[in-house]
Amino acid sequence: MKKFLASVLLLLMFAAAAIADEIPSEPLAGLSTVKAVIDLNQGKANLLDLRLVSIRKTYETLKSAGIKPIFIVVVRGDASAFMTETDKYISAMDTGLKKIMHKRVHELMDMGIRFQQCGLSLSNMKVDRADVLHDIEIVKNGYVSLIAYQNKGYALIPMD
Repeated sequence: MKKFLASVLLLLMFAAAAIADEIPSEPLAGLSTVKAVIDLNQGKANLLDLRLVSIRKTYETLKSAGIKPIFIVVVRGDASAFMTETDKYISAMDTGLKKIMHKRVHELMDMGIRFQQCGLSLSNMKVDRADVLHDIEIVKNGYVSLIAYQNKGYALIPMD
């Protein structure tokens, strides 16, 4: 029994050390809140989905370190085609993954992450504004949002 308890204790110590290694303490020292604006413009479905997963993991890593993350995702460029209700702006091969991405976007929103869709991108791509997911705020120009949030102290996270 003692060997079992010692093994469990040793395993827990290794697990704690592994978790501590995942979250670098020095860059996060003294932070209670972080603000980031994320430039999401990837147009390849598999890479865009990976970016959404990365946003979630980053948010969760900060939360687990006791830091309050405030994230705003600005969708622009080719990523815009995946933020629509219909599939007419994407390849038929991407429709299944698009549904998964919509689920991820809504999960991120439920976590408190805001999404803004660039109206300039919609116009350039001839995407109907009424077709954008209804929970996503449409802004006139995503570049203006990126500039403004950086000037308000948000760190820019470029995603391609």
